[in-house]
Formats: sequence, C-alpha cells, structure tokens
Amino acid sequence: MGKNKDEGIIEKTKDNSLIINTGNVMSVKEIMKTFRCLSVIGITISLSVMVLALIVGGILAYTCMSFDRTQVIENRNVVAHLAIMNDYSESEIVDSINEFSSMKNFTFSYVVIPTLVVVAGMIAVLVISISIHGFVRDVETEDELFTREKLKKLRKIRIYLMVIGLLVILFFNLKHILVYALLEAIFEFVLYMFNKCVKAN
Repeated sequence: MGKNKDEGIIEKTKDNSLIINTGNVMSVKEIMKTFRCLSVIGITISLSVMVLALIVGGILAYTCMSFDRTQVIENRNVVAHLAIMNDYSESEIVDSINEFSSMKNFTFSYVVIPTLVVVAGMIAVLVISISIHGFVRDVETEDELFTREKLKKLRKIRIYLMVIGLLVILFFNLKHILVYALLEAIFEFVLYMFNKCVKAN
C-alpha cells in the first residue's frame, strides 16, 4: 500500500485477504520470555534478600542482647546497620537505644519486627514471582496463552497483588489509596480483555 510496514497498518496479501501489520510490537513468545526472565529475577532477589535479612537480623539481635547499651552504641557497624534497617539516622538510633529501659525491648522493636517485615515482603514477592513464572512458563503462542486455565491463573495473580497492595497501604501509607484504586481498575480491564480473547480463541 506504499507505506512503511513499521507503521502498523492493514495490508492486502496477493490473494486479497487482509492482514494487520503490527510493526514493532513484540510477539507473544518474546513477551512471555521477558516475563519468564523477570519472574526468575524476582524469585532470586526475594530469596537472597530473605536469607540476608535473617542473617543480619540474627547477628544484630544476638549483639544487642549480649552486650549492654554502651557497648552497642560504641559499635559503629551495629549502629549503622540498625539505622539502615529502620530507615533512621545513626543519631536517631542512639537516641532510641537510650530511651528503652532494656535492650530486650529495643531488640524486639528495632531488630525483630523490621526483620519480619522484610521477610514478609520478600515472601510476597516470591509468591507473585512464582505465580507469574507458572503463568508464562509453557506459553509461546496466542493459543497457549488465551485459555481458561490461564485466565484462572491470572485471576489468582490479581488477587495476590491486590491483597498485598491493600495490606501495604493499610499498614504503611493510606495516602496511596487512589493509586491502589487505579491499579485495581487497570487490572480489572486487563482481565476483561483477556476474558474476551479467551472466548474468541
């Protein structure tokens, strides 16, 4: 038709049938490969961070419980790690140590709880990554993608994401509730379109 094929237009073949030239749009196989790589990265990072958080948390808990407050404060490495873990400055951590009546209470509030929060977050990332990997693992064509089984898996992923997002907002920052609502609406639209493709397949 005289136009660049990268423009994404409808063209006629030799037998006068119509085909849609999608230009630079990625194929289903390429998209699924990308999601497989991302899911593997997500699994690897979540497991690594989880193990690291448990190791660092264990060392910090042992240190805080084994030494008195003066020895903990004088240990710059411990103070620095506590500051990073709690998103505090080092001076704020020192003030917090001095405010607690016992190092046991401080350890629970500033080591155990932050470690559990990180571990819980990484478990959430791990669950989502495994779910996504299971969704895209054996898909290379549209016929393999748009099936009722894949629709059920996509709905589960949506539930995981929405529950995790809602918990994060409720526990940490309510001001992002509008962002959550927008993402919920977008995912609902994606599910609607996916369902239409399943029915048409």
